[in-house]
Amino acid sequence: MKYIADTKDFNLKETAVALGNFDGVHKGHQLLINEIIASKKVGLKATIFTFTPHPKTILYKDSPLELVLSTEERKNKLEDLGVDVLIEYPFNKETMEIDPRTFIEEILIQQLDIRFLVVGSDYRFGYKRQGDVHLLEEYSKQYNYQLKVIQKKKLKNNIISSSFIRELIKEGKVDEASKLLGKPYNIIGEVVQGKKIGRTLGFRTANISVGKEKLLPLNGVYMTQTKINGIWYNSVTNIGVKPTVNGKEKNVETHIFDIDLDLYGHTIEVSILKLIREEEKFGTLGQLKNQIEKDIALTKAYFISNNN
Repeated sequence: MKYIADTKDFNLKETAVALGNFDGVHKGHQLLINEIIASKKVGLKATIFTFTPHPKTILYKDSPLELVLSTEERKNKLEDLGVDVLIEYPFNKETMEIDPRTFIEEILIQQLDIRFLVVGSDYRFGYKRQGDVHLLEEYSKQYNYQLKVIQKKKLKNNIISSSFIRELIKEGKVDEASKLLGKPYNIIGEVVQGKKIGRTLGFRTANISVGKEKLLPLNGVYMTQTKINGIWYNSVTNIGVKPTVNGKEKNVETHIFDIDLDLYGHTIEVSILKLIREEEKFGTLGQLKNQIEKDIALTKAYFISNNN
């Protein structure tokens, strides 16, 4: 996949373009992506055009936006789906103020040479979000490109959207979020040194460094699977501040079953499957250890019952 970022200077020929933010690359997004992937059969380049940073991080600076997928995770997922080109167009004051007609003429037509364009029904663009699907339809006749508008996808009466998925994750409903994403919600990060409290209790853990932009679930203990060097292992993961030992900063640590590897410096992927319980403060380390043993037993039973 060709990756274009940190520049407004690019030129492509004969593209099929999907416009959007694509945070999560959820099932709704995948309807758009499937359209441009299909266009490869007629020789068009399947292209995603999005903005970085996410526009909401600029427009609502007082309410920092945490993302379902980090920039790198989104890039990897789009490549796995078969996208030919990913453009992360710089979002700044100049971009915010671009006239929607200029956006169509100079970027979509001149720089991208679009032959096929697909957007969600509520897609807005340009200065004060003045551009919409009606303007794109008007210009499609003038510049002879095909426009396809995709209606919002629903699951059990809920519209699938990145904002709805973020709320589910914040509430610890990761299993529900995963259904909308089309695959388990995951966390990818480098294993770093921790305080070795887990090892003291008899449970060696991998402490994972996670970028600030990444949305983390409700503090709690989760059934998980962890990918190391291409192999998946069953695991249990704590996300939170570890109140029993007076922790302050939110962190992610995973206990991987039945292996004892030195993972420092390795990048691992943790799929968050199901919340076991919310994080709580115990009176003693002994009580904490007893609860961890119960969490592990429950998780192992879950995997046995699901043939994992």
